[in-house]
Amino acid sequence: MDKLLQFNVMGVLSTLPPDEYLAYCDTQDQRDFWQAVNLGYRYLRISFSCYFSGQAEPSQEEINFLFWGRIRDWYLALYTLIQRGWDEIETAFSEERQGLASYAKTPGEAFIRILEDDCAGIFSICLQPYYTASPHQERMWARLQRQVLSEKNPKKRLTFEKKLDAIDSKRLTLPIIHHMQARIIFLEILEGSKNELIRSNLTDYKRKTGDLDQYITSLNHPNKKRKGGVWNRGIYTQN
Repeated sequence: MDKLLQFNVMGVLSTLPPDEYLAYCDTQDQRDFWQAVNLGYRYLRISFSCYFSGQAEPSQEEINFLFWGRIRDWYLALYTLIQRGWDEIETAFSEERQGLASYAKTPGEAFIRILEDDCAGIFSICLQPYYTASPHQERMWARLQRQVLSEKNPKKRLTFEKKLDAIDSKRLTLPIIHHMQARIIFLEILEGSKNELIRSNLTDYKRKTGDLDQYITSLNHPNKKRKGGVWNRGIYTQN
């Protein structure tokens, strides 16, 4: 990742979630959630900054930089994969007569858009008419992610994908989300690559995804006694 893209990544992380999302907030709970998401992206920005500069991450007990570091490494593996496979992504979109350029003209632009889209997906939770957020649900989602990535049998993998789609469809259905499928489409294209370097990068991305999902699963283990909650028309109630 060159210096210009590093600068742009740091810039976009400092703007997430966008101030414009506050216009969707009708309740104080939603505005508080915006603040919480903003704080998370500040921590992620610190993690990226430490990586780019070669500095050690802060050792603050109240902030789980092990978690943010795993997310950062997951994103970096994704960028490396997209950059390596960009020619094949462009070719696939050209053959399907789809407008990749309207989404991104370079791997760096695609990476920035994915960061923005992921934030939209996270923030969308508080705007759902009704949404249950629970440790059990997060553990199930993380486990299904690992099963989709590791399953070799196409029929079994399809079963896991349908279960995962059923969860995601409840999360990502709001008008502020325009291109949540970009990451999925890119990965589907590169799954068929015969380029050894691309396949190596894809394996690394899957490994990073599995590590992150396993860590999320451990954070939401019943013995952690984490509490969930319910969003109901902009009001959040903790279980």
